[in-house]
Amino acid sequence: MKTAIIAHRGLTSSAPANTMAAFAAAMAVGVDGIETDVQQSADGQLVLMHDERVDKLTTGRGLLKQYSLADLRRLSFVGYPGCQIPTLSELLTFLTVRHFTGLLNLELKTQHVRYPHIEAHLAALINGQKWPFKIVVSSFSATALRRFKKLAPTIDTALLFRCQSLQGRWLVHQGIINAYHPKWWWSKRRHHQGNVDWRVWTVNTKVRLERCFEQEVAAVITDQTVLAQQIRSQIQGETRI
Repeated sequence: MKTAIIAHRGLTSSAPANTMAAFAAAMAVGVDGIETDVQQSADGQLVLMHDERVDKLTTGRGLLKQYSLADLRRLSFVGYPGCQIPTLSELLTFLTVRHFTGLLNLELKTQHVRYPHIEAHLAALINGQKWPFKIVVSSFSATALRRFKKLAPTIDTALLFRCQSLQGRWLVHQGIINAYHPKWWWSKRRHHQGNVDWRVWTVNTKVRLERCFEQEVAAVITDQTVLAQQIRSQIQGETRI
């Protein structure tokens, strides 16, 4: 089985993470998938950013959830004038127009900050549409995944975790998730068994990438996209998925 290569927050070696420039750069090198983080503005708009605070990467201060979308648009990424925080709608349109047919992994960032009705807003945006690409919604929160799955039962979902958990097995048994997304150290064991896909995240070194490709996990979520492509071609062959 070919292992998919998913660009973690886009191609971050070319542009700030979770920006349209990073997503475009990832598509330009031919990734199999794109991973991004979904949060919510003060006025209920779904936006793409990893940190719950805007301080680290942008010209703003404070929690993202305190900003309206219009206020977020006034911010820019430090060192990248004019580069803004995108909305999920913009990314969906971008990928559709460019005929992307890979996997789009949307991580709900709800483990530290609670966003009212974010699961409902996401379900309303993506449910029932015929997207040319596959969507997977992931989260560290079993509660968020339960809420989302109830509203969008046909969209695939995945539990993010750092260590093995009985919770994941229970969620599979209940039909709440379709895949596991473990941190890279879980790939030290041969874990991808049964009908559940394993997509391993932050696989960023040669040794870890080699291990995952040798184990033929379903996907690696990586910041080292080009390196991953080179190693996969050596271990699994040249043919893309």
